Amino acid sequence: MEKTIAYLKEKAWYRFFKVIYIAIFVLIMLLINGMWFFEENFKYAFNFLLADVSIVFLFYLVRGAFYYIAIGKFNPKK
Repeated sequence: MEKTIAYLKEKAWYRFFKVIYIAIFVLIMLLINGMWFFEENFKYAFNFLLADVSIVFLFYLVRGAFYYIAIGKFNPKK
């Protein structure tokens, strides 16, 4: 039997880690964008945008690493 995301969705630990993953991602993005919103000097706006893009890429890599460990594929099919 080939392991897929559907196989993982049956597991309670997978759903738990997925909720934690999304919560951490949203919290970090809110913190970064909140700092950007309250920044009085907008010359650093590019730095916050770069931080947003970097965080999205980092979380994509973390997601891929998790799937590689759990299923054996970096980007599995549903």
